[in-house]
Amino acid sequence: MTEAMGYGFECLSALESQLVTSQCFCFVNNAHVIEAGNTVHHLGEAICAFVQDTATLWGGGIRATGGATNPKKSFWWLIHFDWDSRIGTWKFCGKKAVAPDFDLQIQGLSGAAKSLRCLKPDDSERTLGVMLAPLENLKADEDQLLAKAKDWAEQLWPNLLHKYDVLPLIRLTIMKKLEYPMGLGLPHPFGCQVFKHLKMLLQHMANRSKTGDYMEANFQAHQLETGTSFAILQQVYNNTAILASDLWMKQCGMNLRVWTSMSLGTPQPYHIALRTILCWWISSST
Repeated sequence: MTEAMGYGFECLSALESQLVTSQCFCFVNNAHVIEAGNTVHHLGEAICAFVQDTATLWGGGIRATGGATNPKKSFWWLIHFDWDSRIGTWKFCGKKAVAPDFDLQIQGLSGAAKSLRCLKPDDSERTLGVMLAPLENLKADEDQLLAKAKDWAEQLWPNLLHKYDVLPLIRLTIMKKLEYPMGLGLPHPFGCQVFKHLKMLLQHMANRSKTGDYMEANFQAHQLETGTSFAILQQVYNNTAILASDLWMKQCGMNLRVWTSMSLGTPQPYHIALRTILCWWISSST
């Protein structure tokens, strides 16, 4: 719907000039709708009108299919970068610096236009159980996990549990919400995250999915940014990490470096194999 009307995000990949597009990401009843400038010279305040048109189209489409948007559960971020020549890096600019008078509205449950909350780049909001923010807010994730742990503790403390019921309860019930090991022989969430990232790299890039296209575009952007002739996971991490922006693919490279130097400096065979496979897939797909 939004693509047909010309809304959304599109760009060319850094090295192969492949078209990369995105209009929205949906899961069940959650949707992240995207509107962006057509060029790097399209300033943030200039696209506000297009952002409003996109929100109006999206809200109207939801109502036309028998649904409605709840403004209380909806919000938006303005993501705009500005070059800081003092420290030689890009920084996020808030709404006040870009479009202080812009008020994004959408059709509410009654059909009347309602204003949506505008969050700062580092303001996290709960989406499908995960605290998300464009500028990452690890403190919000930590607070949410701690609150969940305390809530479960308060529910379990006054009840009598058989010792054989504890681990199944944690694995099948609590862990589904908490995803935290608590040292009971369960996998650490950071380790789970790393392996899921590696699985995504292998699966999506090999299957040429839409997610794989985004990954490949990120790899090309990283390679252009570092000015090297090799893909990110083929580079020596310590030599090029300082040149690269922080992204989870860079973290994968760091984790692979750490793993291959485990066991008193002797790389473990399956870690080497995993890194080799990843490098092969990335090389063969670019």
